[in-house]
Amino acid sequence: MTLKRRILTVAIVAAALSLLGGLSPTAPASAQSPAEGQWREQLIGEFVAAISGRGAPDDVCLSLYLNGKSIYNSGGAASFTPASLMKLATATVALKLMGPDATYTTEVVVDAGALKTVSGGVLQGDLYLIGGGDPTLATLSYAATVGIPQPYTDVNDLADAVMAALRARGISVINGSVVGDESRYPESERDYVGHTVDGTPVWKASYRDTNLSGPLSALMINDGYHPHRRSRRSHVRPVDVARAAAAEFDDLLEERGLVIRRSPRSQTAPAAADRASLASLKSIPMSQIVKRILTSSNNTTSEMVFKEIGYRIGGSTRAEAATAATAILRGMVGDAAASLRWVDGSGLSTLNKMSCDLAVRLITEASVDSVLLEALAVAGETGTLRYCGPAPATNSNPRNTVRAKTGALNNTDALAGIALAPNGDVVAFAMIASEDLIILRGSCNPQRRALISAAANYNYGMPQSSGNDSSTDPSKDSTPDPTAGSALLPMLPAPSVTDFLNSAADEAAAGVHQPAVRELVEAGVALACDDELRLFCPDMPIPRAEVAWYLAQQLQLQAAASVDRFSDVAADHPFAAPVAALANAGVTQGCGSGERFCPEQPLTRAQMASFLVRAFDLSLDLPIDPATGSDGEPEGESFSDVSPASPHAAAITALAHAGITKGCESSTAKFCPDRLITRAEFATFLSRAQIR
Repeated sequence: MTLKRRILTVAIVAAALSLLGGLSPTAPASAQSPAEGQWREQLIGEFVAAISGRGAPDDVCLSLYLNGKSIYNSGGAASFTPASLMKLATATVALKLMGPDATYTTEVVVDAGALKTVSGGVLQGDLYLIGGGDPTLATLSYAATVGIPQPYTDVNDLADAVMAALRARGISVINGSVVGDESRYPESERDYVGHTVDGTPVWKASYRDTNLSGPLSALMINDGYHPHRRSRRSHVRPVDVARAAAAEFDDLLEERGLVIRRSPRSQTAPAAADRASLASLKSIPMSQIVKRILTSSNNTTSEMVFKEIGYRIGGSTRAEAATAATAILRGMVGDAAASLRWVDGSGLSTLNKMSCDLAVRLITEASVDSVLLEALAVAGETGTLRYCGPAPATNSNPRNTVRAKTGALNNTDALAGIALAPNGDVVAFAMIASEDLIILRGSCNPQRRALISAAANYNYGMPQSSGNDSSTDPSKDSTPDPTAGSALLPMLPAPSVTDFLNSAADEAAAGVHQPAVRELVEAGVALACDDELRLFCPDMPIPRAEVAWYLAQQLQLQAAASVDRFSDVAADHPFAAPVAALANAGVTQGCGSGERFCPEQPLTRAQMASFLVRAFDLSLDLPIDPATGSDGEPEGESFSDVSPASPHAAAITALAHAGITKGCESSTAKFCPDRLITRAEFATFLSRAQIR
């Protein structure tokens, strides 16, 4: 029996017991009242339904905890490939070993003897930039390339401190080099391509080729890339990371007026007794570094912290770090770690193994106000869950904030999270699913959204106070509603899942875009194309107004105060609210002169590129021309059929750099900018933009 079928069977039995006045098989009758049993069954039922609906993967585990105790477990002890859920383990051990206030130190030193012989403002020697393992050193220009801002340590502060120290000594010329020292981690493991465990590769070569992790070094600036570009895939991976960091720092010092006569290089600095310190820079604290790991799922930061765990125990190689981290975690959770196989620090390796029960234990054993839980992404608001919140509410009950960690590889989809209910109850859960190319279901697939919704909606069966204490009575909650007066845009009717899936012709027409179309339909956010709300019409061109609706829904835009922004979109137009919200958010300024929006006009692929780039912050320099209302400025030619003079050229380039498009049809040389985009094509582009 597959795990999915087992889940369905348990759910049916539980439902039958509930109807007969019985209790959950996981809790004895003496442990709860009939009322408690009923709402616990409801909670369990909603979580089970989230992963057992039509189209859900067969190979899946689910663990559900309430107030630190397991109330439902299906396949929870089985070992699955957890993808980025491994970052939960990395962050947990890092906080245990180093503490939330721990920092890294990067230092600049000179030869003590050379410092004593300075003459005429010239230092006869080198400046040594010594890496302390800080994975967050960056320049502002690099930090700005990240779509969602992450905390970082500004290396400019170190450059300023060094210049102040040199000026205090009257030094304006370095008759030597800036030298990078990465000797803290003696092994030059830039990545884990070529590593094997029991003959199986640890990393795919594509992880390096697409820069899923930067080149690892104890001294790295800008995630080790030099030079860096506007998108991750375009960054350059230097062979000598320490020299690249030295070159970056050399440029910062020269910008401040220092003359450096020799080229940057890498080498170990003089012994501590033979050198003098000019300046040092402490990193952001571990609490903020863990935010990079969990909120944004930063692979480079995770792997660097993993190396530091190993370094502090015995060795900084990947294998040594895995041994050290495993031992620490087993000491923390005991038998729950039986399912664990720890291979890397980020979860990129398919050889990592973890159970749902271990994943949820890592969350439940942290205190509610802990650094670990604060660092998780907030569903619908931040990080990897920025565009994946709970489904629209069906009532006015208060909704819980859901914090969670995502995980995704080609064949793995995972989510582990926690929610605090108004009465103090804590719901925690973990799901790991395995299926070929499950990643194509998208970053907010129906299973993820349903799990988040189940946790967000847990507000039933709450204990009620006999007095007027609003702290235990949700109906009298005195806490202001943050969404009051700024409700999300209203949902429009969508085709039912059953009707769409039973329309063989409709589904077949979707072709390669079926997974993306299914994602929209099963999430209840797909717009029908017929009056009976039965068809999606994947081959039909999509009009601009419908694009506005989808983007407003995905971005969860607040309703604009006025909906009369455009002369051709009346207040009673069915898409007036999303069009106005999109304009209010700066995603569009209309068509032509900007006075109109052209709501029924089909969208071209080029126009679609500009919409997506602005909506998902894929580029930092694509302003709307107020004179023409055009959507972007040219930035070179990415495809042979895209003219640099096109107002959409920059957006198309940004889309390509982000890996959202490789061209049209079977050609990677053409984009087909003037071709109308179909409803199915748009679904795929929307899904890819969210995954990014």
